[in-house]
Amino acid sequence: MALTLLVDAYSLAFRAFFALPDNLETEGGQPTNALHGFSNMLATLLQSYQPDRVVVAFDAKGKTFRDDLYADYKGHRPPVPVKLLSQFPLLRELLDALGIAWIEAAGFEADDVIATVATGAAEQGDTVYIVTGDRDSFQLVRDPDITVLYNKRGVSEVDFMDEAAVLSKVGVPPALYPHLASLRGDPSDNIIGVSGVGEKTAAKLINDYGSIDEVLLHLDSLSPKLKESISQASERVRENLKLSLLVRDVPIETDLEKFNLTEWDSARAREVLYSFGLRRAYDRFRTAFSRRIDVAGAQSSEKATFDLPVVEVNSFRFSQRVSSADSLYVQGHWANEPGRSPLLGLAVAIVRESGALLVGTFEHTGSEWLEVLQTIGQKKLFGVNLKSLARSILDLGVNIELGSISGDISIADYLLEPSSGRYTLPDLSLKWLGIELATETNVTLFTSPTLEKFFEDAKVELAIIFLLVEILETELKQAEMYELYRDVEIPLAGVLAEMEHLGIAVDVRSLERLSAWISEQTKYLLAEMQKMIGRSFNPNSTQQLAQVLFSDLGLTPQKRTKTGFSTDAQTLERLKDDHPFVGTLLRYREFEKLRSTYGDSLLAEVADDGRIHATFQQTVARTGRLSSEHPNLHNIPIRTEEGRRFRDVFVAPKGSKLVVADYNQIELRIIAHLSHDSGLVEAFRAGKDVHTSTASMVFAVPEEEVSYEQRTAAKMVAYGLAYGMEAYGLAQRLGIGNKEAELILDSFFSALPQVKGYMEETIKKTREVGYTTTEFGRRRYLPELASSDARVRQAAERQAMNAGIQ
Repeated sequence: MALTLLVDAYSLAFRAFFALPDNLETEGGQPTNALHGFSNMLATLLQSYQPDRVVVAFDAKGKTFRDDLYADYKGHRPPVPVKLLSQFPLLRELLDALGIAWIEAAGFEADDVIATVATGAAEQGDTVYIVTGDRDSFQLVRDPDITVLYNKRGVSEVDFMDEAAVLSKVGVPPALYPHLASLRGDPSDNIIGVSGVGEKTAAKLINDYGSIDEVLLHLDSLSPKLKESISQASERVRENLKLSLLVRDVPIETDLEKFNLTEWDSARAREVLYSFGLRRAYDRFRTAFSRRIDVAGAQSSEKATFDLPVVEVNSFRFSQRVSSADSLYVQGHWANEPGRSPLLGLAVAIVRESGALLVGTFEHTGSEWLEVLQTIGQKKLFGVNLKSLARSILDLGVNIELGSISGDISIADYLLEPSSGRYTLPDLSLKWLGIELATETNVTLFTSPTLEKFFEDAKVELAIIFLLVEILETELKQAEMYELYRDVEIPLAGVLAEMEHLGIAVDVRSLERLSAWISEQTKYLLAEMQKMIGRSFNPNSTQQLAQVLFSDLGLTPQKRTKTGFSTDAQTLERLKDDHPFVGTLLRYREFEKLRSTYGDSLLAEVADDGRIHATFQQTVARTGRLSSEHPNLHNIPIRTEEGRRFRDVFVAPKGSKLVVADYNQIELRIIAHLSHDSGLVEAFRAGKDVHTSTASMVFAVPEEEVSYEQRTAAKMVAYGLAYGMEAYGLAQRLGIGNKEAELILDSFFSALPQVKGYMEETIKKTREVGYTTTEFGRRRYLPELASSDARVRQAAERQAMNAGIQ
């Protein structure tokens, strides 16, 4: 039995428009608050009820037959707000992008369209749900076929109106509702009822006599007052009935198959929804349209279909199958953090020609453990977070081919949505399949509570991985990022696993001596500060430090925070010439950071082999850059002499050397390449000092006359462009006023006009499509470009300029 969902478009749109702020709009100024609310409500309906067919009904433009019957029909209503009116065409565009049928019929209202489709669907055996806030739809209710979901607050709170509910709410059965409304009137439609007849009296009359005609035939049985009121309004009551009855044979498409929810075009849907700023709604629709599974251990809001048989087999028999398979789906289980703690178990799935998954599980204490690891290291592997699995296999002394990682759903989803930050299997299962993996309260951040539980869940998890590999690869192809995934990101995962396994050598004794010296300097500077003040205090406490600076020393506060006067670095820089204490404090802070962040931390990360095995994060930075932790090798200090000493502790083994590869002015070269600016390109081709050359163009002086300050300013602007720096940031870095900084920026763009053109075109294109694209096709979605908050919008513009360069 199919479920048909019928939605009153304007009922939801009006509620959304008045419920959400009207300053939600696209960059072009198009209001979108009704669109936002409507989309979220529709996504909720699709996820909650999982209908087989959906029709959204609209009121057609122009008059209806009811206007011909009654000139003042709905005549009291104020005009539709212009901001809402402009969103109606967008609702239709949205539905087209989702592949959802919508219908309007000239001369009729949406209620009539709904009545016609509901009647036809019920006659063909469908269960029908009608979503509306209009009580006229009550007349359509018919158990068990047609139910009204009467929305009180969006669609998260609805009343399920079956025959009993309608009778309870209005006092008459559904079929008699138009007769009740004719007597009572309907203020929302400007239908005037009988004077003195409210809902209770009208309900009693209709229940007693069965219809309007019968009430009029039995006027003599009524009280004199009631008789007179109804008699005087008899013609109007008959007219009211014609207005209240919904038409069930509107000349519209009635082939139910054309209303089926089919496979959606996610690329088209993403393009349209993102252009409206509906990024979150797109994610919800994507989940609603994805396939669902019903297997032990998986939970979904509705009974789902699972057409992928999963068979658990004995590990001994299964290990023989592994060696002959070409591709494997794998899932690892660790004692704690994946890749950084012991690998305790492994689940492996093979896809048979029949389509069934054969699943085997292996424990680290088993006799076949190393044999299985050696075998899978030569296979094509698909899974989630395979970099960690590859590193663990390498750590066990088992070789794994660099190209063995063939598909990783965490990397795939990261490319599709780099700002999500949620790429675990439970996250992806819920997001793409609508399946909530069963969890327990004692599950850790990284893994299941026990190996037994992992093995128990393995069948479900590997089946989900199998489905997600196909879904996400299809999404990547539609987003034109599959080559980036296949040729760059997936091979990189294997390289990073080897880098993590190998690690980087450290001169431990030198690091220990450096750490001890840093600690001594920290203690010495603390003693010096306490000697200056004449008492002990904690310089790491902002409140105690503020007391020392502004009370004990009497320095002038620069700015106030929520908790008191600021003691940040900017404040201290302004105060350092006012008292020698401040200089000592700045020096203390420098050494304290080196001690806590690098001295103690680096020592803690040195493994027994004398090397640091950092973790390289491939799915963190939104721009696609790598980051690292345990420790952060990207951030070893270089600005100060003391900080640079930490770089000396990283060494090469005897007979090897460390090679430093540093591109010369890489950001500027990329800007020259992307913008095709002739002046910048020529400076590089001629082998000139590009900063001097740029300064010469910016300040209109010969290159030989460019001053140090002018070169510095030009260099600061050029590198700042790669990070979207504006006048305020330039002023802060150069120590000049904002107006002077603006003049320098203007001069820079005047001298290099194609750079300015590239920046402007990048922002324009990003606004149009909703994302930036790099040379390799990587996307970064920036819905904030449509924000009505200028600060948020400007930050997004800087990110748009920056993303392609980064």
